[in-house]
Amino acid sequence: MKLTLLSLILPFSVCLSQQGGLADVFPLSVGNEWTYHSLAWSDGDPYNAVGDSGMVYFTVVDSITTSDSTRWIFREVHDGWHFIDVWYWSDPDKLWQVKDTLFFEIVESNTGRHRLLRNEVEWVVWGSVFPWFPNLTDTTAIYRYAEVDARGLVRLITRDPRYYSNEYDMTFKSGIGPVEVISTPVNPTAGTHYWANHYLLGAIVSSVLDDKHLGIPKGFLLHQNYPNPFNPSTTIEYQLPRRGYVSLRVFNLLGQVVAVLVDDVQEAGHKSVAFNASHLPSGVYLYRLAAGELTETKKLVVLK
Repeated sequence: MKLTLLSLILPFSVCLSQQGGLADVFPLSVGNEWTYHSLAWSDGDPYNAVGDSGMVYFTVVDSITTSDSTRWIFREVHDGWHFIDVWYWSDPDKLWQVKDTLFFEIVESNTGRHRLLRNEVEWVVWGSVFPWFPNLTDTTAIYRYAEVDARGLVRLITRDPRYYSNEYDMTFKSGIGPVEVISTPVNPTAGTHYWANHYLLGAIVSSVLDDKHLGIPKGFLLHQNYPNPFNPSTTIEYQLPRRGYVSLRVFNLLGQVVAVLVDDVQEAGHKSVAFNASHLPSGVYLYRLAAGELTETKKLVVLK
């Protein structure tokens, strides 16, 4: 799927066809660009605040792919102002222009829903558009492939599990990426306080992953085993649209369980299980797949 977006004015005025469901909410490809208006500031005492305001431009300039992940190299250009807002009457405010460039990496896992992270600690990336540090838990981590609503939006709220941390309220748009990132202190009464607001102004996106690329199916499906009839081994394939508890069992015609092939929590994706029926006599059996409220049953034939 190809998509080129030349201008985006918030709030969320892009007209894309969205039906909800799993979607690529942070498309990554060399050459993709994003432009944000950003304001990030901190105060360490009751008398002043220090921060930066202006435009920030991100471009994917390179990538390095291995068997299990892809490292995306970003160029980040700041064009704005650095300020010291002094709240003590005798010392004037200070403001000077800043234009600089830096580089960083976002690591994308090539399995599951493609987790995204930066190998930097929170205190370094708290003010960034992409504050995805490594020690987030599985339930608070950021994934490239996420469940969106009918408008193609998903809102994620996450934070470092430590007491002294920031909370990150992020809204992603399918096929575009983060459109709003708000960072606020969790404990505003302790130590230095940090805030950041980032709003997407424009993006150029050249490639959006679809389900086939990500290996995540849209629907629940149990395939017919192959070969069938068989002796003594066959393969059962199925697909899961989301993570959850999965049970795959084989029954005889009396309804008795003769084999348990899967009894575990599994990630979304296409699955394959080998079944060896050397311990069973010839005959017709049923195999049933259950995942959440979804179930499907098919017949298999052991022929010796």
